Amino acid sequence: MKSIKILPLVLLQIVIVAGSLSVAYLSASMQRKADTTKQDLKPVITVMKQIALQREEMDYFNNPLPKGTEAPSFALTDETGNLVLLKNFKGKKVMLLFTSASNCPNCIALIPILQQLQKQMPKLQILCLMHDSSPKDNKMYKQINNIPYKLLASTMEQLESYHIDLLPTSVIIDEDGKVEQTFRASTIETFVGFIQGKMLPNKK
Repeated sequence: MKSIKILPLVLLQIVIVAGSLSVAYLSASMQRKADTTKQDLKPVITVMKQIALQREEMDYFNNPLPKGTEAPSFALTDETGNLVLLKNFKGKKVMLLFTSASNCPNCIALIPILQQLQKQMPKLQILCLMHDSSPKDNKMYKQINNIPYKLLASTMEQLESYHIDLLPTSVIIDEDGKVEQTFRASTIETFVGFIQGKMLPNKK
């Protein structure tokens, strides 16, 4: 009789142990699946983060500095080896032209247009920021093309601070050192139109 009474208790204990083992197995299995899922998602998450960063960069560069923003300062070397500080041009209207001597046909095509602009607006201070160029190269470039304005050896820092993503791009700075307008010249025609409509004095 005792063995009969003990047997259900033993069976119950076995069931409990088996159930605990099953739960532990299922829990471990689910954890392994979760870990596997995380591993599988890592490449996807990485790509999503990269896309998010690219969108942030696009939003950053697609939004030029608002009108009235204090123009980011810089100190750059011109073609003669002299240091040019933007703050020294306070009280004068300045045209910053972000350009390059290589791989930028529009930049080269703008030279005669800017020569004409400088003749018609001699008080306008044109500062040409030559991306990834040395003062020595700029001096030769200026002599060859008979350029009347300063060529400054600039870096990526200036492109970033002025939100420049397209060359050539011009930024007009007013007499108070504030950004007046940013203009991206996707074509020579649009740049000419900008100069004629916005820069040159109206003839009556």
